[in-house]
Amino acid sequence: MDQLTASGIYTYTTTNAAGCDSVTTLNLTSTVTLNLTAFIQGYYNGTGMVAARYENLMSAGSATPGNATDVDFVTVELHDVINTAAVAYTSVGMLQTDGSLSVNFPGSAIGSDYYVVLLHHNALQLWSANPVTIASTTTYNFSSALTQAYADGSADPMVLLAPGVYGMYSGDINQDEYIDVSDYPLFEADIDNSAFNGLYNLVSDLNGDSFVDISDYPVYDVNSSLGLYSQHP
Repeated sequence: MDQLTASGIYTYTTTNAAGCDSVTTLNLTSTVTLNLTAFIQGYYNGTGMVAARYENLMSAGSATPGNATDVDFVTVELHDVINTAAVAYTSVGMLQTDGSLSVNFPGSAIGSDYYVVLLHHNALQLWSANPVTIASTTTYNFSSALTQAYADGSADPMVLLAPGVYGMYSGDINQDEYIDVSDYPLFEADIDNSAFNGLYNLVSDLNGDSFVDISDYPVYDVNSSLGLYSQHP
């Protein structure tokens, strides 16, 4: 067999000792791409999201502020469908103002089903409604309908941001999968210290304007009164 160098899935046929054809499938895809669409409630401005990451770096005088559409880092995990607590793969990508997020995983993920999980440092983690089959390029839109996110029936798993646009709930500042009074001390401390993001997005900056102040409070206040928590299998 000739040497294969290009990524892809190849079928190789040989003749075995019994004179019968033997077919082998070779998966030489080095990486796969997962293209997602998702929004974060506190960063949403009516048409998209504020470029929080870019604006933070610009205000801090960074020489390399990145793209003018950079919102924030989001971690994407692929979870096993049987043992859902088991993380098979993890990747981190930069969310864009239009909700787009692209991450890469090893080619070994191709053909398997996983729950797609989004994690952001001040939002409730979000799970795909059902397992997603991973191909060399896979697309999944969380924002298009409530039914795109996993729900246990207790409450809506996402917040309605605009007609036909849903997003992740903001306010899980301590990342315990609940938005409640336990998040408030971190928020209060940052307000008292007049915290400024500088070179990174602070967890208490819920609206992405680079400062932690009273303007961040309304979204937390509403969400903490709703008994919200991360819903997953």
